[in-house]
Amino acid sequence: MSFDQPLLLLFLPLALLPFWRRTQGDVRVPFPAGAFARGIRPSWRRRFAPLAPALRAITVALLVVALAGPRVGTAWSKVRADGIDILLALDTSVSMTTDLG
Repeated sequence: MSFDQPLLLLFLPLALLPFWRRTQGDVRVPFPAGAFARGIRPSWRRRFAPLAPALRAITVALLVVALAGPRVGTAWSKVRADGIDILLALDTSVSMTTDLG
């Protein structure tokens, strides 16, 4: 496999950018006695939040590779071959279903 623009692959480390976070201290909000909320299941957004940086990294990596223009080489060559054409004709007209007897 070769690339049309192989220098663009130097941007591949940008895929790790979503894992780099600036910590700005504790951003939790104190919540009074949450006994009533213990039975509530977390939302899908909350459950899949840890996957977001990984999905962003995969997206950036695939974008960089796509922009680099991957190419798979194929070579065309003419091959001389001899063969026979066979034709099968089937007559399904009404005259063929007539009883001759």
